[in-house]
Amino acid sequence: MCPVFRDFKNLVELQLKHHISQFRCDNGKGEYDNEAFRSILTEYGITFELSPPYTQHKNGVSERMIQTHNANAHAMLLDCTLLPSMWAKGISTANYLHARSPTSSNNGMTPYEKLFERKPEVSPLRRFGCKASKSLPASHRSKFGRRAHPLFMLGYVHDSTTIWRFWDPHRRQVIQASNVTFLESDGLEPNSSGRLGLGASSGLNSSAGLGLDVAAVRFGLGASSELNSLGGLRLDATAVGLGASS
Repeated sequence: MCPVFRDFKNLVELQLKHHISQFRCDNGKGEYDNEAFRSILTEYGITFELSPPYTQHKNGVSERMIQTHNANAHAMLLDCTLLPSMWAKGISTANYLHARSPTSSNNGMTPYEKLFERKPEVSPLRRFGCKASKSLPASHRSKFGRRAHPLFMLGYVHDSTTIWRFWDPHRRQVIQASNVTFLESDGLEPNSSGRLGLGASSGLNSSAGLGLDVAAVRFGLGASSELNSLGGLRLDATAVGLGASS
C-alpha cells in the first residue's frame, strides 16, 4: 500500500497541482493503520483521520462508491462471457466509466471534466467483454492458417483513445492491443446461468472463455469430450457413433 500511495501522491501534486492535507479511512489495520503508512503521512504532514470501529457510514463517500463500482462490475460480468475471476478488470472499467459519466453532485458535469477542466473523449468506449479480432502480421501467418486473432475486451489503458486491454484465450493472459475490430453485437443469447454457454455440462476449458454449450450439440458427445485451450473440439473416439450416450 505504501508504494501505491506514494505514486498517487506524486500524480496528484505534480500533474493535477493539488495538495493532500488529510487522509480519512476506516480502521483497516492491515491496510492503513500501521506504522509504515503512518510514517509516510507524518513525513508529508498529512493529517490521519480514522473512523470509529464498526461505523462504515462515517466513511460514507468511499463506502458508497465501492458499492457502486461493485454493482456495475457485477452487471457487466453478467452481460458477457467472461468468468467471475475477471472481477478486478470489471471494477477498474466501472471506475473508468464512472469518471466519464455525468453526476448530479457536479451539476451534470463528469468527474473527469471537473478534475481536468476538459470534456472526456468517449469515442473509444466499447462493450465490456465483447469479442474483438486483431489481424496477425504477415510474418505470423501460414498459408492456410488464421489471419486474425480472437480477443475479449477487458478495459482501457489510462487516458489512451487507441489502446485497450484484452483477454487472450490462446495465450491465457491479459494483453494491450490497438488496431482491432470490435464485434460488440456478436455472441449467443445468455443461458439460464447468466453466462454465454458456460453451463455445467459444457466441457469448456474455463480459461478459454468461449461461448459454446456442448450440452446443446446433439452429436452424441460423451462426458470425456471437451474443448481444448485453443478452442478446438476434441472428441473421445468411444463416444462418437450411433446410439452413444450424451
